[in-house]
Amino acid sequence: MKRACFAFLILAGAAFCQPEVEVAVPDLEELTARFALMQPPAPPVPPMPPRVAQFEFDWGSAEGGEEGLYRYGKRALESKRWDKALKAFEKLEESKKGKTDAALYWKAYVLHKLGRKSDALAALAALSRGWAQSPWLNDARALEIEVKQSTGQPVSPEAEADEDLKLLALNGLMRTEPERALPALEKILTASSSPRLKERALFVAAHNSSPRTRELLLKYARGGANPDLQSRAVEYLGHQRTPEVQKVLGEIYAAARDETIKRAVLRAYRNARAADQLVALARAEKSAGLRSEAVRGLGALNADAELWDLYRAEADIAVKQDIVRSLSHRAESADRLIEAARVEKDPKMRTLFVEHLGRIRSPKALDALVAMYGAESDSGVRKRIIASVRRQGNAKALVDLARAEKDAGLRRTLIEELSEMKSKEATDYLLEVLNK
Repeated sequence: MKRACFAFLILAGAAFCQPEVEVAVPDLEELTARFALMQPPAPPVPPMPPRVAQFEFDWGSAEGGEEGLYRYGKRALESKRWDKALKAFEKLEESKKGKTDAALYWKAYVLHKLGRKSDALAALAALSRGWAQSPWLNDARALEIEVKQSTGQPVSPEAEADEDLKLLALNGLMRTEPERALPALEKILTASSSPRLKERALFVAAHNSSPRTRELLLKYARGGANPDLQSRAVEYLGHQRTPEVQKVLGEIYAAARDETIKRAVLRAYRNARAADQLVALARAEKSAGLRSEAVRGLGALNADAELWDLYRAEADIAVKQDIVRSLSHRAESADRLIEAARVEKDPKMRTLFVEHLGRIRSPKALDALVAMYGAESDSGVRKRIIASVRRQGNAKALVDLARAEKDAGLRRTLIEELSEMKSKEATDYLLEVLNK
């Protein structure tokens, strides 16, 4: 409101600020009331979308999809928020999509922790009946034995308080006598331990350089466990930057049917700084989502030349947007961005180019933004250009645009931006507007 009122003061200043005419100047309260009466009725303000905090989820929205809901359930489970985890896995079970078998396993795990033994066994039975080839069956059988052996009393979350001690002991033993530690490590990975304990145990194995632990990591990366552990093992392999590992990762990607595993391979290539492999997969992959994952990996490696090559060949608008977002903000990127913006027909893509140029601090980028403003017909893109010039901190360029602007709405936007800039050019222009 303060910003709007100040802009109004500037635009309407002539009515109150003529130096040769003595007029009564209304106080701020009266002026604000007048301004409110002059405005058209404000559209209703839509409610803010629910904030998805670490342990909150917008159950009525598909945003984040199956993967997002699964990650939410795992986070809730690892923090022993059993009710939230159960709700997430039941939602996944109802969806009947690709992660239903994993959801049934973790549903049974949570029910077991809640002391609901018969319900846990029913979930495990549903998993066995419906998914005879599921990679979760071994874990399910181990969990079934544990449930049947339990007393049926509710299990206290504090019962797992010794996990950190187990990990400390395992880590120490791996450093001093890795051969003796391996059986204990494998027992943790194959038993119905908590996901936190299993993943931390795999992390310990990944940071040990002995041949046997390396073989163990390769075993799990190739699919010797449930998909969650396999994904972790694949990502950890990426830190071993050898031709042999890169060859194994290629084999895993080619054999994988689960998109989660393919994404893990792409992240492993990023960890290995294997730009050539990421480019090859981005060119050959039919899934737009996986191409975007490869693109983000290249962005982390600042592989701008490779990203531009992919941009020219890409047809999917969402992937093209990810390519632009993944580009670095180096000054040498400006020429390509300017040229692409000149020929781009889609306003959304032009907006992305404008935003990216606004983050490149160079005279060339600023000159390009000003030139684009004059040639642009879409008012939404022009507003983005104004914001990008403001990001550059160049008040003079904004003043020049404001002097030439005929559209009242855009001129107002320019004045609002200038009203928040502390510079002599901005102040001089605002005084000029007041004295007109």
